[in-house]
Amino acid sequence: MSTDAKSAYQVLDGNPATSWHQPKGQLMPADLLIDLGKEENLAGFRYLPAQNWWEEASIITHYQFEVSTDNTTWKRVSEGEFSNIKNSPVWQIKTFEPTKARYIKLRALKNTQEGSGSGYAEVDVITQ
Repeated sequence: MSTDAKSAYQVLDGNPATSWHQPKGQLMPADLLIDLGKEENLAGFRYLPAQNWWEEASIITHYQFEVSTDNTTWKRVSEGEFSNIKNSPVWQIKTFEPTKARYIKLRALKNTQEGSGSGYAEVDVITQ
């Protein structure tokens, strides 16, 4: 998925009080692709769901996380479930074997409200 929405940058602004969500009705899986600007040695990522419960954004419950050096060839480095995230929408931290990448893709496989776009307060990478 691609967006020109300036509000999408709120995923990277370092402020957990701001958020962005994919359009309502976004079909699953839904990708959030981020260009880090340069190659980094990544060892994990962090996801914080939108903290504004009154928004129509859903919380990602099942995900895949992929990395790429060229935005063409992708390697899955993490996959699974954010356990109990609906009841405890706090930072989710996932680590993996260190790997070099410039691009990251957080793929929402399932969220808490079918038919609603996934919401993001923040997405961060863990570097080594």
